[in-house]
Formats: sequence, structure tokens, C-alpha cells
Amino acid sequence: MMTHESVPLRGSAVIFCAVGLCLMASLLGVPDAQGLVVKVGTADRGILGTWEAADRAWHIEFAPDGVIRMRTHGPAKTGTYRHDAHGILWVRMDNGQDYRAPLKLVHQNQLLIMKPDGSIITFRRVE
Repeated sequence: MMTHESVPLRGSAVIFCAVGLCLMASLLGVPDAQGLVVKVGTADRGILGTWEAADRAWHIEFAPDGVIRMRTHGPAKTGTYRHDAHGILWVRMDNGQDYRAPLKLVHQNQLLIMKPDGSIITFRRVE
């Protein structure tokens, strides 16, 4: 005879699976209602061009020759960039500072960059 004690175990298993799927989706990218989130490592040419942050004064330009230009307030700063097969953007600025951040391309008009604290900065393509 089945007891009530087996029901919480099933509920726990379902919750465990759901949490696991959410973690995997956050690492791999999740399709949205109109298309797929594409890791930059598989869509290298898609990031070329100029992007602006949605919630702050920050412009980034990715040139085909591996040069990056970033501007907040004041003149643009330049450096070089590359992105690896894991979707990590590696930047070395001309002043010697190094940066790295996970980067995802959403469609062809939205770019997501994860800050070290886990928050996301959304960029839109500048036409």
C-alpha cells in the first residue's frame, strides 16, 4: 500500500529537475518568443558593428580586425577583443587593462553582457 510519504519525494524530485533545467538554461541560453539566443562563440560575425547600452551611456564598437572601441562619457577608449568557443569576451585595452565577460547575442539586434556580480547589461544594435 502506498503512503502519503512518497508524494513529497516525487515533489522534491520534480523541483530538483526544474532547478537543474533552469541552471542549464541560464548557462546555455534560452529561446525567446521570436528566436534563439545564440552564444557569440558560434556567431562571431554577428557582433560586428556598434552597440549601445539600454540603461546607461555606454557604446561599444566591434571592428572586423579585432579592434574594440568603448565610450561612456568622453573620448572613446580602444583595445583588442576576441571571444572564445565558450562565449566569453576577452578584451585588452590599450592602457593594459584586461576584461572578460560572458556574452550572448540575441537575434541580431540585442547583445547581453554579464557583469562580475551576475547582473546583465543589455545592448541594442545601432543602425
